[in-house]
Amino acid sequence: MEWIKRVDQPTTLITENIKRVAKRADFFVRAFHQDLGPKPGREIRRFIMKQPLNKAIGHLHWKHVPVHRGEVAKE
Repeated sequence: MEWIKRVDQPTTLITENIKRVAKRADFFVRAFHQDLGPKPGREIRRFIMKQPLNKAIGHLHWKHVPVHRGEVAKE
């Protein structure tokens, strides 16, 4: 690995054009909302119901997902 000189200020330019993603949006939620494409969006619904326990309580989990959405905290 090459050595990188340490600097005091970040050198990466971050503009406002970068879409913010909430930390709570893990890949299961992102797949459900088709952020990862149409195929994971279809398969996540089938994947959840493959296990008996998930089939029994999976709908309860998805009922709570909208509750956890809200305004992003100001920095």
